[in-house]
Amino acid sequence: QDVDVCVGADRKGAIALPPDPRAPAGWAEKAPRTFEGIEGLQGMVVLPPPAAPAAKGRRAPPPGMGGPAPRIYGDPVVARPAPLAEGVALLGRPDVFAQANAAGNEALVRAAIDGLALRGDEQVLELFCGAGNFTFGLAARSAHVTAVELEGASLDLARRAAARARVEGVRFVAADAARVVEDFAREGRRFDACLLDPPRSGAKGVAEALGRLGPRRIAYVSCDPATLARDLAALRSAGYEARIAVPVDMFPQTFHVEGVVILERPTWKHAS
Repeated sequence: QDVDVCVGADRKGAIALPPDPRAPAGWAEKAPRTFEGIEGLQGMVVLPPPAAPAAKGRRAPPPGMGGPAPRIYGDPVVARPAPLAEGVALLGRPDVFAQANAAGNEALVRAAIDGLALRGDEQVLELFCGAGNFTFGLAARSAHVTAVELEGASLDLARRAAARARVEGVRFVAADAARVVEDFAREGRRFDACLLDPPRSGAKGVAEALGRLGPRRIAYVSCDPATLARDLAALRSAGYEARIAVPVDMFPQTFHVEGVVILERPTWKHAS
């Protein structure tokens, strides 16, 4: 059976056990005894079977929401330093997405945040904030961050990390990115910059409403070149031009590549 592992800066770790249709009845209750005595193992998450398919005409709940809750044993939450945010611990759990390559992740975060060229007085919109991988670095460089995330466990970790470190200037919003951007645009909200780090499926349906929020710069973090190309075309139609592209070799000797694209809305100057 596959096991997902995460390890904190203190070298203590936790594991997540995904459901296995071949496992005997009652295996979830017996799992903790199977892993007893492993040095440094402080917690375990036993994931439930996948939720049943949604009925016709209804949307399936996102991962981690709307279905059976995982079984938690011990304390499966680990902590590592948050990139570009001194004194802030980024919290992780083995069933919550996190970048596996720490050095590559820091390069990714630095490329995105440096590319926004924040001065410290901006209103920044962050879409798909997850557990806060970019959030706290953004907060260290801007006046206020509105961080949007739909997935429950990730958002819970981000909020806990912010509370522990007493991070000010971050407002977390539990919502679908496309829906919240449309709502903000309808309300007349304005932002100076935006960072988005969508899943492999990309950020389809976000570009047009995002353009109405008026960010001067956008940092798009991508793990899939195909959906990145699709979304960049939509952002170009919304008035943005790609200025910088930074690839990050997060998984050496594989075909996978992460990357950051910095987009700007041109400022037109008319001849006098």
